[in-house]
Amino acid sequence: MEALSRADIEHLSLALDRAGRISIVSHTHPDGDAAGSSAAMLSYIKDMRSREVRLILPDTPPRTLMFLCPEGQTIIASESPDEAKRWIGSSDLIIVID
Repeated sequence: MEALSRADIEHLSLALDRAGRISIVSHTHPDGDAAGSSAAMLSYIKDMRSREVRLILPDTPPRTLMFLCPEGQTIIASESPDEAKRWIGSSDLIIVID
């Protein structure tokens, strides 16, 4: 994997500044890496950038990882497909994390 350049980081920062509502989306059957990095991004955007943000997961992660998915800020698409579609559809920025 290639390191991010300063220009890449500035581009992401500008995108975060311009977005009011943000979706963070991860892959199906999220593992610890996906759930952890998604939760970290959610926390950063919510706490440091003061943006409306939700973590959208296609399905429920293993029970041992649920502590990483804050209640009220996580949408499980397989359980709430309409809510997931509405949130993603109204987002100004979608961040996909693997």
